[in-house]
Amino acid sequence: MEALLVMFKEDGSRRDFPIKAEKKYKVGRNESCNLRIPMASISREHAAIFFDEEEDELVVEDLGSSNGTYVNESKVSDPVELTPGDVLRFGDVPFQVVIDGYPTELEPLPGAPNSDSADDSAAGTPAAATSKPSEAGGIPDDEDPSVDSFFGFNLDDSDI
Repeated sequence: MEALLVMFKEDGSRRDFPIKAEKKYKVGRNESCNLRIPMASISREHAAIFFDEEEDELVVEDLGSSNGTYVNESKVSDPVELTPGDVLRFGDVPFQVVIDGYPTELEPLPGAPNSDSADDSAAGTPAAATSKPSEAGGIPDDEDPSVDSFFGFNLDDSDI
């Protein structure tokens, strides 16, 4: 199973964040998070995303965040299975879930973040995956000047 979290910025550019089966991803403002979202509506350690190997499903779990984690506008209180096309929202930052290439076409969601709402701590964070859906697997390209550091995506191999 392959999964992506897809975010569209206010300017319409697409960002893909690959989720690997062998990792548990922590989402939050903290620099130690795998998916770092430096915005006030995001808790330091907001949520976790992981594959449940026994059930063969992608799961999101809220980690006691202040502004909540939502799947299709339903607040997450216990771990929830994610399915293709789900809208996953951390605080007020929406993502779309793509699993094994589905859905094949996505449209920007209302409430897309803009870089003016990110705090200053975003500078210097690792570049996130490229914004062009045609590029192979959303692999980050640190050499591409069009890839900004609006959100950091920690692609190291350490588990959380």
